[in-house]
Amino acid sequence: MRMSRAVDYSVVSQKEGFADIFQDFKYGWMVFALKRIADAIYKDASIVSRDDAHQRDEFLQFMGYELAGKNIVASRWKGMLPPIRGGKVRLGLNLEFFRAEFEGEIKPDEKIGEVSLGDFARRALDRLAGLSFTGKRFVMCFDELEVFKLDEENYKRDIRMVRDLLFAVADLNRKFLQQQVPIQLVAAVRSEVLADVQHVGEEIGRTVRDLGIQLQWYSGPRTREHPLMQIVQRKLRQSEIALYGGAAKDADLWALYFDEQVGNKNVERFLLDASFMRPRDIIRRLTVCAKLAPASTKFTSEVLTGSVPEYSREMWSEIAEELVPRYFTQEVKAIEQLFYGYFTRFILESFKARLEERCRLDPYARQIRERIGAVELLNDLFRLGAIGNLVERDGKRRFDWYYGGRQTLDPYGTIVVHQSLWNHLALSSKRGREAEFKSARGPHGEKSVKNGPRPLQHRGGPGRSRGRGPKRPRDG
Repeated sequence: MRMSRAVDYSVVSQKEGFADIFQDFKYGWMVFALKRIADAIYKDASIVSRDDAHQRDEFLQFMGYELAGKNIVASRWKGMLPPIRGGKVRLGLNLEFFRAEFEGEIKPDEKIGEVSLGDFARRALDRLAGLSFTGKRFVMCFDELEVFKLDEENYKRDIRMVRDLLFAVADLNRKFLQQQVPIQLVAAVRSEVLADVQHVGEEIGRTVRDLGIQLQWYSGPRTREHPLMQIVQRKLRQSEIALYGGAAKDADLWALYFDEQVGNKNVERFLLDASFMRPRDIIRRLTVCAKLAPASTKFTSEVLTGSVPEYSREMWSEIAEELVPRYFTQEVKAIEQLFYGYFTRFILESFKARLEERCRLDPYARQIRERIGAVELLNDLFRLGAIGNLVERDGKRRFDWYYGGRQTLDPYGTIVVHQSLWNHLALSSKRGREAEFKSARGPHGEKSVKNGPRPLQHRGGPGRSRGRGPKRPRDG
């Protein structure tokens, strides 16, 4: 928000009272990154050659640090950006230094000088690139670059900010490579955000294709060769080396730390199927196991199955946190209650009926229905990995998840809840109540309900109170 207020803007179009604002954040991100690098150099002077001590100190002064006698003292910038207003950097600190640097741009009688953000960024970068480095590598990572559709104006601004960060990272890396500076920047962007970034003007696609690496955790067989299992294996190997000075062979590592089977699945498939195919999900599962059985020396099948309730609770907690940017806190709780005791798979008509039922009891459920709607709520949960589609064709079935590459939910198909959430939400068997809603394909591919829902009857027949309810899912 500070950067958005700081950089200059221009109105590129205005229609029916709505102004389309353009802002260029690239130089703001460059200065942000250069300030982080300056902080690292200040803390560890060995990054720069001793022969360049004077030039190093001048670069630090450029980035807000003060020179007291012959010593550089901590920066007086508040935060990671200099004082900026309307795309201009305001220079009150080290003014004589900057007056010499920007000769003619800051008048002699001015107590606070102003220079353009772009000019400031370019000169600071030239000073950094001109230093002699000792070879110590410095890597800066930008992660969790997410964009939330709270409203159209903020959404467009945030998309432009991500786009310009990618431009800044590419430009800085190009300069560092040319000058043989051992500094590298890495930006990790979700694929769905990247897809939106490429629709806001200024071609970023070529930069991403040339310099980007796609991380796809979903692909690969559910075996020890899966990339996520390779991460676990490497961690075990490094821990063995740290503790014992050496590591067992890879095959022996798995036997040392894991049972081969958990229920009717091999341990690798058990771990992967209950994840959203992210490294942190596997780490979360094993961490829960370690907390539940601190004296155990192995992730046994009993320990892993015993971790199901806590792991499921933590997985839902993450979903709930990711819903917060768009939903009020009480609405998130209403969504949890909407699914609590529901079924592992269902169709849209069943879900709408469930929502209507909750609306009679919960004002926040009504608020969701009126403000968001059933289909859009399902789309949001799909993008977070909480639900997906079950597709059955030619006697074969597959699950389509957002993290597996599917971009949109089919709301008229069979919808499934991710199995990691079954236990926390106390979901009933997938053979449950969606049988009430037998649907048929319409002439245009849509599904319709024939004769509406029929009441579910017990096996003992109408009028009898006994009967078997839906089965609990096997995993919890």
